[in-house]
Amino acid sequence: MHILTKKRALGALATLAVLAVAGVAFAFFTSQGTGEGTATVASTGAKDIEVTSITTGGSLYPLVSEPAPNTTITLTNKGTGVEYVKDVTVKEITVDGSHPTCKAAEWFEFTGTGWTGKKVTVDKQVVPGTPLVLSTHKASLWLKNVEAPQTGCEGAEVIVQYESN
Repeated sequence: MHILTKKRALGALATLAVLAVAGVAFAFFTSQGTGEGTATVASTGAKDIEVTSITTGGSLYPLVSEPAPNTTITLTNKGTGVEYVKDVTVKEITVDGSHPTCKAAEWFEFTGTGWTGKKVTVDKQVVPGTPLVLSTHKASLWLKNVEAPQTGCEGAEVIVQYESN
């Protein structure tokens, strides 16, 4: 008859413990069940992307032809998620309300390098809080010289409205 020693008893106990854990682990990984969860994908806000600055190289004067690029455009994402901007389009050029005789739509022009008409392809992501300067798409905002007095535009603040998609 064999006498059970302390070492053998501990060994047997350890083996039983390992087998018990393996059995529980096996049962855990092979158990079945069903369930579901939901998540909502955020949508972009109507005004997440804004043109936050249009910087011109100085005052605008009546010119006969397009000047060298004088305008830098900066886009800012006011939302909480990264937004993709494909294009930026100039929708309208107006002036502040205190200059009613300034015919902004007729007298001001917006053109630029890389622009097709009043539209430029950006094709970039805009990260919230990190302004994107359209430095490779220089533009020119200018007052065309026309056969009419343009003194009604003196001191006017020119407002360029954009749209992005």
